[in-house]
Amino acid sequence: MSPSSVFPPEIYDKIIDEVSSSSSKDNLSACSLVDRSWISRSRAHMFRDINFTTAS
Repeated sequence: MSPSSVFPPEIYDKIIDEVSSSSSKDNLSACSLVDRSWISRSRAHMFRDINFTTAS
């Protein structure tokens, strides 16, 4: 049984938010593999900050 069918989305959103505030991107990457419904929220945190540099 997938987590999305057991818990309401607010619960796993809270779990992912907590992982993102206290862990590395490796842990967020692992969260995205838990269930298809976890991918969007996990990726939103993983790619929240993107840095671009210019070649000078």
